[in-house]
Amino acid sequence: MISVAVVEDRALVRASLRALVEADRGLHVEWDNSSDRALGAIRSKPPRVVLLSTQAPTGDTLDIVRRTRQLPKAPEVLVLAGPGTDAHVKSALAAGAGGYLPRDSTPGHLSQAIHAVARHGWAFSPSMARTVIDGYLRVSTAPEEGSPEGCSQENRERLGTLTARERRVLALVGDGLTNREIADRLGNSPETVKDHVRSILVKLDTDNRIRAAAIAWRAGLRSQPGQESA
Repeated sequence: MISVAVVEDRALVRASLRALVEADRGLHVEWDNSSDRALGAIRSKPPRVVLLSTQAPTGDTLDIVRRTRQLPKAPEVLVLAGPGTDAHVKSALAAGAGGYLPRDSTPGHLSQAIHAVARHGWAFSPSMARTVIDGYLRVSTAPEEGSPEGCSQENRERLGTLTARERRVLALVGDGLTNREIADRLGNSPETVKDHVRSILVKLDTDNRIRAAAIAWRAGLRSQPGQESA
């Protein structure tokens, strides 16, 4: 069962979100709290997923995401916010969130998103998914200053520290696969893949799977069909 923490400042909305989450038998609300008490609660009783509800992901909200993702056993974070601009979505993802949903999402979409980020995947509403994918592909394929190949020398050096298996894992992360899907593709356990991803993020000096995927795309690192299990 996936443990979830609900963070929302308004008590009535917080209670409603708790009820929606617990309607899914595969989810359990570990605790719920306001944003000013969230970090202390996350440190003392870390859930698998933090559902962070906010009007817009700015300021203190982004700080909660960032500091949560910096913890030793960092929970995944799913942001539930008002109508988001591209900048809002980008800011939340850059801070380390694994997903972003608008507050008018259906209960089914909310449940699916929590399960997705719990598996270290990404979660967006159907209306946001194309914007996010297109935006990151544009960033990923745009040349960086000083590097005609599209990847900075610093990032190429960091990629050079990855093992062959880590490079395969990173390529599959770039394809949008979850840890479980990567494990199935490579014939490993999800925990082994999780360890690989953790090592990759450290070596690339980022705490964000999407940033890591962008680095891979810029460097031309792609998964090769039929060679993943080699």
